[in-house]
Amino acid sequence: MKPTIRVSEPAELIALVPRLLGFEPRDSIVVLGVDQADRVTMMARLDREDCLLPDVATALACAIASEVDRTRSCALVVLEYAEHPVPWGTEASEGLCLALRDSVVIRDTWVIHAGRYWAPGCDDPLCCPPGGRPVDVREGACGDEVAREPERDRPLSERRRSARRARARFLARRARDEGAWRDVALDEWTRAMRGTRPSASTAGRLGAALGVPAVRDAVIVTAFGGSSEQVHAVLHERIDSDASRCLDEVMHGSRRPVGDVARALDDALADVQELVREHERAAALAVRALLAWWQGDAEKCLVTARFALAADPASRLAALVQETAWRGIRPGWLRATG
Repeated sequence: MKPTIRVSEPAELIALVPRLLGFEPRDSIVVLGVDQADRVTMMARLDREDCLLPDVATALACAIASEVDRTRSCALVVLEYAEHPVPWGTEASEGLCLALRDSVVIRDTWVIHAGRYWAPGCDDPLCCPPGGRPVDVREGACGDEVAREPERDRPLSERRRSARRARARFLARRARDEGAWRDVALDEWTRAMRGTRPSASTAGRLGAALGVPAVRDAVIVTAFGGSSEQVHAVLHERIDSDASRCLDEVMHGSRRPVGDVARALDDALADVQELVREHERAAALAVRALLAWWQGDAEKCLVTARFALAADPASRLAALVQETAWRGIRPGWLRATG
């Protein structure tokens, strides 16, 4: 039986690579696939110089995409090992990531040089201090057991730091391509709504995504059974009459939430609100208040909305839901059933 390798932190993943390969990579691109539970499902090592050639990078991307399909990987982490000094961003992995973008989510890209690592384009010193973070090269740095200890056994302060760093990296990617970033953000939430409990790093990305109203609304429409066309129209703010009608039905409570999806969404929101800061915590609480109202639980709705407004008094969604519940207005589907 193959051992299970499950990691959620970049330091853990980088420390594992030499063990998985059997040697320390040099001037290489290492691509790791992960599944919904952050288990490593595939790995490929490429020569860095090859990836600088557009035609070669495209061919390599095709081979990796096939392996992604075969292993049912849901995301990739790309590690670039550079022997010589490189700029804060990197060029060797960019062409590969661009070629892969339409095939699979690129969760993170890291550069490793001279015993340190950083995320290209990240200017948050809490995430990537000047010069990067040191790679832990101690033997057994990831522990004797390959399967990691449960995420929630880690101290809350440590999990919050992990979430903040992941959030900063994720937001740094947004400036490069807003549309692609929103697609990735929705993919992250879609996995959460399938029942996969988020790691701290995933929670950081989910929180960052929820802070964008269009992404938040697309998540809500997904939870209420919106079609792919309706969801993506909301996500990219290209709202036509069909998407507008769907949003109206959702906000008036005419649509009933999809049971398992709504429960998984509420669980994920609870995880997110525990680990993120005020603005994104308020966004998570506001959506939870909305879910409580849809389910007919006015008391929970009011309490949750109050917490959301305490975290962010400007939360329009929380204020709207609170006012609706105070007025005793029930969702349309409940009124229809008497």
